Amino acid sequence: MQNLFRLQLFRSTNLLKNTRTPVSTLKFKTINLESPIRKYSLQANRHILRSPQSPQILKQLANANFKRFYREAPRSRFEQNPFLHNRIDVTKPILFAVGFMTGITLLCAYICDRRRREQMEKANVENSRSIFGGWQGLMSWNQVEYDETLFSSEEEYTRAVQKLSRLVPGSRAFYDEDHKNALLRIAILPDWVPVFGKEMLIIAADTWYGTPKAKRVAYSLVAINIGVFLLWKIPRLHYSMMRRFTHDPLSGKSYTMLTSAFSHKDLWHLVFNMMALASFTPAMLSIMPTEEFMAFYASSAVFSSLISHLSYLAVRSRVILPSLGASGALYAVLVATALCFPDVKVSVMFLPFAFNISSAVYSIVGFDILMVLLRKSIFDHYAHLGGALFGYLYINYLHDIVWINTLKMFSER
Repeated sequence: MQNLFRLQLFRSTNLLKNTRTPVSTLKFKTINLESPIRKYSLQANRHILRSPQSPQILKQLANANFKRFYREAPRSRFEQNPFLHNRIDVTKPILFAVGFMTGITLLCAYICDRRRREQMEKANVENSRSIFGGWQGLMSWNQVEYDETLFSSEEEYTRAVQKLSRLVPGSRAFYDEDHKNALLRIAILPDWVPVFGKEMLIIAADTWYGTPKAKRVAYSLVAINIGVFLLWKIPRLHYSMMRRFTHDPLSGKSYTMLTSAFSHKDLWHLVFNMMALASFTPAMLSIMPTEEFMAFYASSAVFSSLISHLSYLAVRSRVILPSLGASGALYAVLVATALCFPDVKVSVMFLPFAFNISSAVYSIVGFDILMVLLRKSIFDHYAHLGGALFGYLYINYLHDIVWINTLKMFSER
């Protein structure tokens, strides 16, 4: 997770009505931080104000002071108020973390149990047509049980099949029922959608549903992170993103412990985290259902943020700065993968050799422990260690104690 700090520059209260306004009559609102620095005055020279281009020069001057403040804020923020740690709330973040992890586990276990029941019911239906055992032509069906959520009658379903037959060959095959429904949704798009657009959507659907389910889950998480990253690039939303997608221990917000785990402001931060996420997620999905992995990933994100939040009270020398990034949750996934597949070989970009995943985990966790002991802050090392701790606890204890028992509770009702 990466440290950031929040700042906002407001416009002057009195705009220059003419280019020769005396210095004494100029009143500026200052840069305002929510905490702890409240004022950072803008300075201007008399000869600049008397220049015909004074409004433009003042704007450039404000930008220059803004950049200087951006560089100096972390140091001055701590030095001017060394008692900020007393303002950190503990109760609300802990209650939120416990409530969220409990709720997401119950929700995902319920969805998993419901999906399994539907699969069992579908397998027991007499004269049912198997769609998971192999490839079958969609257009060769004469009487097909259509999805009532998509079509209100059999005639409407037949028209959709006819439209689809004009877009794809009659021997068209599909992977599963979701793939079939996706093709039918594309076929019933309005007529003003060009045929070329529908064909491109069909190709995209074929590619998506032809991808293994584990990779589809990983790509979905990557897409969410990319979407949040693109929101950071909209200048108008920058202040809102700082408030809602970074976790500041002094803000009093608890939900940002979750939202900050899907937020990346720098491209290199996003690329490295998403490469790791796409690489290790399929391995975990090979040993746990999708619902369990989603509960595990979201819980590890909140838990790592909570550890980082509480560390400010334990280590008073830490400069309190907002943080963001998926690194805490990725550490949980990485440690869990190492515990489940200890002999797997992994490689790192730009390195010509591979090494054991257990050795890699020991190395990166040891590096974070070393940075904590030396009180150095390259990244949010406490969040990294919190994610690693959650991954260890989940594989050794929480999977059997929490997930299995919760799933059993729903299956026995």
